[in-house]
Amino acid sequence: MAHFASPGALLSRDAVAFVVRFAGQPVACAMTVLSGGSAGVYWVATRADARRRGFGELATRAAVRAGFEYGARVVTLQSTEQGVPLYRKLGFAPFTTYPRYVVPGPVGPDPGPPPLSNPSTGGGRTLNSPPIVRSEES
Repeated sequence: MAHFASPGALLSRDAVAFVVRFAGQPVACAMTVLSGGSAGVYWVATRADARRRGFGELATRAAVRAGFEYGARVVTLQSTEQGVPLYRKLGFAPFTTYPRYVVPGPVGPDPGPPPLSNPSTGGGRTLNSPPIVRSEES
C-alpha cells in the first residue's frame, strides 16, 4: 500500500488520479495505473456522507476513460461487494474470484489497518473479492 501512496508512484507517467469535488470539498476519487496494453483502476472511494449521489461513478468513469485514452485495450479493477452494482452498471463483468484471508491480530511491527473480524468470536474471516474486467470501450 505504501508504494501507491508514495510521491514517485503518484507522479509516475503511468498513473493518473482523479478527485471529484462538490461544494469545494473532495468527495470521491479514483486512480488509473497503466501497464503495457492494460490499465488498472485503483483507490476508488467516496466519502460516506457523499454516497449514492453519483460521485463515485464520476470518478470511476474518468479513471476508466483515461485508461482507454492512454492506449489500454483492457481495463481491470478489483471490487468489494459494495462496488459490484456500480461496476456492472458501467459495463464491467466478473472475470474471476479469489479468496482473501484476514489475520485476526497483529503479525509484525507494522500490521497496517485493523483486520476485519467479528468481535464476538475474535476470529478473522475469509472474503471473496471479485476482480472484474472490461474488455472493450463503450
